[in-house]
Amino acid sequence: MKVKFRAFIEKENRYAIQGEPDLETLSSFLFHYGDCKILELWSGIENIFEGDRISCCGKIYEVSFERGCFIAIPVSESDLNIVPLYELPADSIKVIGRINS
Repeated sequence: MKVKFRAFIEKENRYAIQGEPDLETLSSFLFHYGDCKILELWSGIENIFEGDRISCCGKIYEVSFERGCFIAIPVSESDLNIVPLYELPADSIKVIGRINS
């Protein structure tokens, strides 16, 4: 799996996205954006990062990375069914926002 990071630059209200890392590009990215309070990992699915708000199959979720797995946490307080992100049909997932923006 490719690895990408995204950093939220609070003072500019924008994200910086780092591409497929090698030691030089990853260290360069962290040098420039490592002091950002929000550093997010790419899920490996389309353009979905931890911290994204997604819709899928009529539900809205927040994407999180916990215990070595990307999970989809329902936004609705009445739905407590947390699911691994890979169990959602990838062709039905749409990014609808970012938790931090």
